[in-house]
Amino acid sequence: MVRVSTQQAFLGSVGEMIDLNSQVLDTQAKISSGKEVLTAADDPLAASRISQLTQGIALREQYTKNLTTLEAALQAEESALNNIVDNIQKVRELTVAAGNGSYGLEDRQSIAIELEQRLEELVALANTKDASGEYIFSGFQGDTVPFVEVQDGTYVYQGDEGQRFIKADESTNVARNDNGKRIFFEIESANNTVFTTANPLNADQDAYITSGRVTDQTAYDAFYPEDMVITFNPETNIVPNGPNYTITEKSTGKPIVTDFAHVQGAEVTFNGASFTISGNPNPGDVYTVESTNKQDVFKTLKNLTDGLNTLADTPSDKAQLETLLADTLINLDNALESVIETQSDVGGRLNIVDTSRDTQEEINLVNQTVLSGIRDLDYAAAVSNLSFQTFVLEATQSTFTRVSGLSLFNQL
Repeated sequence: MVRVSTQQAFLGSVGEMIDLNSQVLDTQAKISSGKEVLTAADDPLAASRISQLTQGIALREQYTKNLTTLEAALQAEESALNNIVDNIQKVRELTVAAGNGSYGLEDRQSIAIELEQRLEELVALANTKDASGEYIFSGFQGDTVPFVEVQDGTYVYQGDEGQRFIKADESTNVARNDNGKRIFFEIESANNTVFTTANPLNADQDAYITSGRVTDQTAYDAFYPEDMVITFNPETNIVPNGPNYTITEKSTGKPIVTDFAHVQGAEVTFNGASFTISGNPNPGDVYTVESTNKQDVFKTLKNLTDGLNTLADTPSDKAQLETLLADTLINLDNALESVIETQSDVGGRLNIVDTSRDTQEEINLVNQTVLSGIRDLDYAAAVSNLSFQTFVLEATQSTFTRVSGLSLFNQL
């Protein structure tokens, strides 16, 4: 015979009411939150799946933000490239106009004034920033102005050859920009040409060498692809004493000219290449005239402007002008090809953005649907369940009240 004490019955009833009340509170919490699974204890498997889906949705949202940033950067670049194409085409039209046989020097100088404005506009476009304030064409160096004018009126590239990428999805990184060196500097030249550099260790940093140009193509082609090294000598090397330099072939060290008197600002020509050294370099200062088959678009415009401003109406100058105009048209066409090729690449990347965005939205929709099926509460069932649980709890409480009032003393 099993005996149940009054204390055991009391504790059992209290425990049952606590459980029932906990169930009611749990159901009320679910109705309040609208979620079926509030803690991992409710359903460990469902909680794990909810966590995976939630993380996946957050990741997709981040990819969508990345795509928005990427699209804005590419649209800024596309706009800049479109304007650059228009600029170069207008320069091409002016170049053709400059070849008008009835034009004299003054007419060509008027065209040169407009070309100078076009050059400034082109540089400004090449220094365009995107919506985030970073320079589009500076490679990895988004905070660095890519193109700056130097002492001789030409331009140098200060960025690098990198590209900044943005993650579009788990396996796709898309370039958000292009480096200006590839687009504007590495352009095939109509003929072999030159560019100049100064040794960064030169004692006189104020002295400089102009970018250089080829004035005798036949002579230079015979010398190409050799480079020239210009080294300033002690002033005592010449009589009367004064600044002077020696030019040697870079690859062989063979002298081209020795102890040549330096005249500040005077243009000199060796092996068909002309250049000017301004200022008074110190003995030991070095400059290099390097050969190349490429010419940046800014130098193309600078050379054209200089030629239109200086070439007179003499037969020899007219012949130089004719060559200059023909070479300029080829160089401009090559520059256009480089820009248009980049335009096409940017357009392809914008297509990737559109495709990736559609993919992310589709995946997110599926994830949201699955997550809703697991996590979201069936309100009708929950309210019905709450009513039942409340009824049971109230009934238990009523029974407990009556039973707990029973005593032998009540029968005496």
